[in-house]
Amino acid sequence: MILPVEDERIIARDLQLRLHKLGYSVPSVASSKAEAMALLEQVHPDLVLMDIQLNGIAEGIEAAQEVRQRFDLPVIYLTAHSDTDSLEQAKLTEPFGYILKPFEDRELLAAIEMAVYKHDIERRLRETERRLRQQADMIGHSHDAVITTDPNRVITGWNAGAAEIYGWTEKEALGQVVPNFLKTKPPVPIAEMQQALERDGRWDGEIVHTAREGRLISVESRQILVRG
Repeated sequence: MILPVEDERIIARDLQLRLHKLGYSVPSVASSKAEAMALLEQVHPDLVLMDIQLNGIAEGIEAAQEVRQRFDLPVIYLTAHSDTDSLEQAKLTEPFGYILKPFEDRELLAAIEMAVYKHDIERRLRETERRLRQQADMIGHSHDAVITTDPNRVITGWNAGAAEIYGWTEKEALGQVVPNFLKTKPPVPIAEMQQALERDGRWDGEIVHTAREGRLISVESRQILVRG
């Protein structure tokens, strides 16, 4: 679903027909910033096509900023070749694309598809970053020892729980190789454990480690392979 924002009736109607022809739903066409904001409260489009010049001024730029901030929607600007100054100003709002008037249907389609794709990637990236921050916060506050390593079992993460249990600080542990550092004694050979981890994506079992002061610790180990 697409919401065009265009104040010239003939152009707006033509744009609506062309979008229908390309297979997009167009519930309505807004002719001003205020009308666009009101419609966005009622309909939930996937993208907004915004004419930079609305009612003789560059109102579309201000409207596009509000669309991004309030509704998190991708915006493509529609602009004429003569709108050079407005176009430079519009670039500061980091739109998902521009279409110069007059344009062909294939240009319109390509711009829409690319904008929707870029917005989806951006949204997924934000969600991934949010989850990683949440996980990092949980790990940091966990009373359990959480140790992350690279494929060679070199320690890359060492939370407060690990420091409490084993006696080494994060600074001391980072860069160490787990089997040597903790004198790991697994129930099966490490190579076999690694094969199971790569095959199944995880390995669970009891391991004996040695703490800083030489004390032996029996650990219920859960190892998870993170690919990517």
